[in-house]
Amino acid sequence: MIDHRARQRREWPAIEEHLPLRARRASLALLETLPIIVRVTRPRRSKHGDHRLSQCGKFHEITVNSGTNPYQFLITFLHEIAHALSVIHHGPRVPMHGRIWKRYFSQLLADFVTLEAFPPDLAVAIHQYSLSPTYSSSTDTALQRALRAFDMSEQKPLVEELRPGTRFRLHGPQVFIKGPLLRKHFRCTTEQGQIYRVAASARVEQILE
Repeated sequence: MIDHRARQRREWPAIEEHLPLRARRASLALLETLPIIVRVTRPRRSKHGDHRLSQCGKFHEITVNSGTNPYQFLITFLHEIAHALSVIHHGPRVPMHGRIWKRYFSQLLADFVTLEAFPPDLAVAIHQYSLSPTYSSSTDTALQRALRAFDMSEQKPLVEELRPGTRFRLHGPQVFIKGPLLRKHFRCTTEQGQIYRVAASARVEQILE
């Protein structure tokens, strides 16, 4: 049988270095009460992190991307912990991002705001996001604006910051042209005339003429 606590102790130094200083003690205390293994992974474009129940069903496995700023790392860490708590207390069929997950995630975010794990300006955005958290923090434009100030890598603009008609790329070679706002998305077209909805909070590579 895998000793998840021993493995977690081995993984902790790698986790700790990615967390904000004021969040480390509380994060470790949280992990010590739960059957969870957390690993830091290389950056992935498709997601910030993930959660799954181990094959033996005895513990939970969580991954969190490296390469993000410490506060984004903490948000993702708590997002995945909330998934584990949902399954632990309500079973594996609990809806992935339903009201139960939202309740746990909201409470975790509120607890860490109370611990002053986030800087004051960011804490305001975290509080607003925690009132009704979405499946991905990347969809919250106000939160993404606040997080940008702490990015360690090159800061890419948000789609909402581009002028109408600006050409940009998301992740691949495809070029998009920014169009009008449709609630939280922009109606963008490719150079071939295909239409896509791009989130206002998406970070992009602007193509300079």
